Amino acid sequence: MARKTMWARAFYGDVLTLGNSTNNRVESLNRQVKRYVRKSDSLYKCMYKALKWSEMMSTRRSVEDQLIAGRYYKYNAPQRLIPLLNILTPFARSKVLYELKQMRFVYVEYESGDWLFMVDRGQHYEVDISICRCNCSMFMMCRYPCRHMLLAYVKRRNLTGKLYQ
Repeated sequence: MARKTMWARAFYGDVLTLGNSTNNRVESLNRQVKRYVRKSDSLYKCMYKALKWSEMMSTRRSVEDQLIAGRYYKYNAPQRLIPLLNILTPFARSKVLYELKQMRFVYVEYESGDWLFMVDRGQHYEVDISICRCNCSMFMMCRYPCRHMLLAYVKRRNLTGKLYQ
């Protein structure tokens, strides 16, 4: 593990970053504001344009949400994972389906009580199935169900926690 990654992750705690750096998000918003505001505009005009842009984006999002809600998807996934996939957003669903494809590289090394110890391409990971937590970077950074948790969920029939809490 790179030293920078190791130290940065130590300060996250349980903060959910969804894989985004705060600076990048702020810079993205600044770019949007700069696109609609000229240097000669007053603060009133700036706020007016920002609110209009926000209203336009929320209307677009509500139409997209209605379209997404009306779609019916057929997944190539184990039957136990279908309820999970149905409650996720399309972006999160695509990440989980990608992890599901990558699950073929993972195998359970051994089990000890509520812990599953897995090997994924030479890397060792631990999954606590009682609280559904994994120590891989995908789960720690984004809180998406990773391939290790998916394997534990498919293999174990007596999971006490929900995968998508």
